[in-house]
Amino acid sequence: MSNLLTKILFLILITAYLTGEGVFILLPLITVVVIGLTIARNSWLRAGILCLALIPGFVIGAIMEALPFTQENLLMWTATLVASVVLPISVGSALRRYSWARCLILITGILFISGTALTMYFWDNLRKDITISINARIAEIQELSKEQKVSNSEDLNGNFIEGLRYLDYHWEDFHIGVLFGQSLITALIITGWMITRLKIIPTEDGIHYWENSQLGTFSRVRPPDHLVWLAILTAVVLIYDQQYNAGELLRIISRNTAVILSFIYWLNGLSILTFCAFLFQWNIILVMVVVLFFFGIWTFPILALFGFFDTWGEFRNYLLRFYNHLHPEIKS
Repeated sequence: MSNLLTKILFLILITAYLTGEGVFILLPLITVVVIGLTIARNSWLRAGILCLALIPGFVIGAIMEALPFTQENLLMWTATLVASVVLPISVGSALRRYSWARCLILITGILFISGTALTMYFWDNLRKDITISINARIAEIQELSKEQKVSNSEDLNGNFIEGLRYLDYHWEDFHIGVLFGQSLITALIITGWMITRLKIIPTEDGIHYWENSQLGTFSRVRPPDHLVWLAILTAVVLIYDQQYNAGELLRIISRNTAVILSFIYWLNGLSILTFCAFLFQWNIILVMVVVLFFFGIWTFPILALFGFFDTWGEFRNYLLRFYNHLHPEIKS
């Protein structure tokens, strides 16, 4: 009971804080963990109580910050409340019956669709903010270059400024793809944390338990092989556009698709790295640190390449055969 009261108090306080700060749109990312775990453990009564705790949180936050109860605010709060209930129910239910990959797809899809809808709704304001931020950054770099008066520094700063201007001009070409990447990474963190938590503490109240024989492991998560044809088609369109100009719409679609596919194959590369670490019983955190230390910013494209060519190479099978060769006494 004390655990339930702690969760209720936490949800009321965090909802009030986010409402007062005007960032209540982040609330579903918190409820998916708090309420989602309760639903995954099949404790629906407690989950219902936790969902009801969100309402006084909105009211308290609005009153403390003297926010007007206008139709627009009420609509936004209602939409956020619905999302804060639907997301944990969907994720918690999925964690009881679906595999690692399907849970990850579900959470990524929900986050990506919601983020895209918000982006389209606030498109003009977001576009202006991006341009203002980039131009402010360019002005800071130019001012810094004047103070330094070093040739090498001027060259580096000049290249960086050109990169920022290119990003500002072609923002639409990459934004949706980057948004997908953010959704995928967020979903990966949420899914991994929730599954770890459920394995450590599978019970909610000593009565309701979490179990899922279909879950599997992240190290076995890989994209479908036929996705490679979309990657090849996207590469062909990008090459054609570079040579002959395929048109603005096709350019935006192909570039965003390329970014999305790069994140998908990066995830597969990360899964292969995790499989290797678990197979040889290495510390996965240490492995990540070593890889980041040696490759730095090149870690992402290297893992993406491994993930892409895994379509033909099936590197997990190679690793498994190599492990069996080193340990012939162990049956895999």
